[in-house]
Amino acid sequence: MHEYLQSILLPEQLINDLCNDDIDADTPAYLKKVSQLEEMLQKTKGQLPDSKALIEVKPELEKLKFKVCARARNFLIAKMNNLKKPKSNFQIYQQNILVKYKPLVTFLREYHVETYVELSNLYSSMMDEVYYTQLKQYFADTAKLIRPIPKSSDLL
Repeated sequence: MHEYLQSILLPEQLINDLCNDDIDADTPAYLKKVSQLEEMLQKTKGQLPDSKALIEVKPELEKLKFKVCARARNFLIAKMNNLKKPKSNFQIYQQNILVKYKPLVTFLREYHVETYVELSNLYSSMMDEVYYTQLKQYFADTAKLIRPIPKSSDLL
């Protein structure tokens, strides 16, 4: 029983850190705290649903979960908006920056599907726009290189 209570105990420091810490400043530490919250949420699924301790903690866990989801959404949208900057190397940005935040996306997929779908659609539309702009520029630049071939009648 003691182990169960320890697993659902919601430390005030964790709440404070998840609600107030800057995600970008210390990403590994923040993601570790999100992982702790995820473990707590997993442990509360289906264990002693009528437990008084769980009944008291469950609303606070839900509030914290929604707060983390909202912060993750806003943060990821801000990061994705950097893909729109002209002359940015989006492939390097995806590999070096966005991949670091995969645990946040996984958390959203597990605990707030609507936000996950919204972010997926937003990312897809941004990447469509980025690729379209680059291809349009490529074709325009290629068209400048191609000169029309003169007809033989024009040479006479």
